[in-house]
Amino acid sequence: MTIRYITTDSLHFPEPEFPLHVHTRTPPRTVPIHSHAFLEIVIVRSGTARHTINQKNHYNCIAGDIFLIHHDMVHGFQEAHELVNTNILCSLDSLKLPLDDLQNEPHWITLFHPDTPRDKNPSCHIRLPPVPFRYLQRLLDNLETELQEKLTGYRVTARATLMNILVFILRSWKDTQPAQPISLAIITPVMHYLETHYIKKHNLEQLATLAHVSISTLQRAFKENLGVSPMDYLIRLRLRKAAELLYNPTLNITEVAQQCGFQDVNYFSRAFKKIQQCSPSSYRKKILAPLT
Repeated sequence: MTIRYITTDSLHFPEPEFPLHVHTRTPPRTVPIHSHAFLEIVIVRSGTARHTINQKNHYNCIAGDIFLIHHDMVHGFQEAHELVNTNILCSLDSLKLPLDDLQNEPHWITLFHPDTPRDKNPSCHIRLPPVPFRYLQRLLDNLETELQEKLTGYRVTARATLMNILVFILRSWKDTQPAQPISLAIITPVMHYLETHYIKKHNLEQLATLAHVSISTLQRAFKENLGVSPMDYLIRLRLRKAAELLYNPTLNITEVAQQCGFQDVNYFSRAFKKIQQCSPSSYRKKILAPLT
């Protein structure tokens, strides 16, 4: 099956320095399987459709359904009937939202962290009952209006409204879930720390001290929740940051590697190819090529 890759460049955020776009639309009966390099939040306003995610998870969606589609996921719609969606397209990192408190919340990692294994929660699917869904629709309408009218201070209000939506989704999800394992609470501060210090050198002893646990406990907690060791997680984090930097054609491959904590460009290229199944230069050509 052919997957269509959509990039921030090809989708043309109205303001590239403010990567937040919201639109309510009636999609065609079939939306081909595709992927994109940012977070997409799909909210079904009315109608029905069959939603395919990662080519193996299928949902008969109705009004009140919410889907979180991350950068490493593919999805599409089939058999749409009078379907109306509101789609929020955004880059949470680039918007510089005040997420410090949320990033220490284990359920936030499950829903919004890009490195959470999707086999545990393939689509982050939530179905809201009518009353809370009406509240969410008001938030969506307010956000879309702010971005369309662009009145004084609209970016501040748009960020605040987006934060309200994210927290509302988080609370709605949390209310339906069992208690998170203690091991997820162990790795949360380490993940948060590495997100802002991924360029530096790190070792297991330092990270275990940060989490106030032994090295073996830390390794076990990472493996249980993310399927990788702490150091492998750090490498994946660096590679994800590198994938974002490859959208900037003014940076050469060596500069991208160094800005993500890789001092050896050859090691960077091998690690990148292992994850993305192509070299950094090939990945750049693919994501920056015009859609046909």
